[in-house]
Amino acid sequence: MIESSEHGGFRLDWIFHLPLYLARGELFLRRREFSRARQDALLLCDLAARPGQRTYLASARRILSQIALAQGDNDEAESQIALAREVLENAEAPLAEWRVFATSAEIARRNSHPDLAAACNARAMAVVERIATSLSENEAVRQSLLSAPEIQSVLRPAARGTSTGRD
Repeated sequence: MIESSEHGGFRLDWIFHLPLYLARGELFLRRREFSRARQDALLLCDLAARPGQRTYLASARRILSQIALAQGDNDEAESQIALAREVLENAEAPLAEWRVFATSAEIARRNSHPDLAAACNARAMAVVERIATSLSENEAVRQSLLSAPEIQSVLRPAARGTSTGRD
C-alpha cells in the first residue's frame, strides 16, 4: 500500500489507513462480526509492519487475540497477545500497551492463572496512571479518560475477580 507517486517520493495516504483499519477492526469485533474484524486486523498488521508502526501493529495483534478469545480459541488468543507484547518490547506506545496488557490479564484469568492476570493488570494500570499523569494540566480530559468504562475495567479489577494488591 506504500506506493511511489508519479512525482517521485512516496504517497502518504497509506498513513490514514492505519487508524481506519484499527477503528473498523474494533467496531466489527464489538459487533461480533469476527470475519470482518479479522480481515481489517490482518490488513492493519500488514500495513503497520512495514514502517514499524508499533502502536498499530500491537493493536492489530490485540484485536486478533480478542477475536480468538471470543471464539474460544485460547491457544490462538495467547499466541496473538504474545506477539503484541513482543512488538511493545523496548517501545514507547502507551495507548496500545495498556490495552494489550488488559487483554493479557483477561486471557490469564480465563486460563486460571490469577497471578499472571494480576501482574498483567498491574502493568495495564501503571500505564493508564502514567497517561493520566501526563494529562494533569487538563483536568477535564484527565477525568474523562479515568471515567471511561474501558479504563475503569483496568482500574477496578476486583469487580472481575482479580486482586492487584491495591484493593
